[in-house]
Amino acid sequence: MSELGTRFTGGVNSLYIWFECSFGMKSCTFFDFILEKAGVVDTPGGDFGKNDNL
Repeated sequence: MSELGTRFTGGVNSLYIWFECSFGMKSCTFFDFILEKAGVVDTPGGDFGKNDNL
């Protein structure tokens, strides 16, 4: 994801990775985008609050 210019945190010794939503998308819109384009299911994080690490 770094090569694509997407900011993220986690993933090292963790099952979870938090991504910054690309193109100013809301988390639910980003969920649909990733599912459609990459066939990857994620969990929209907007309901969990803002991630200050990104």
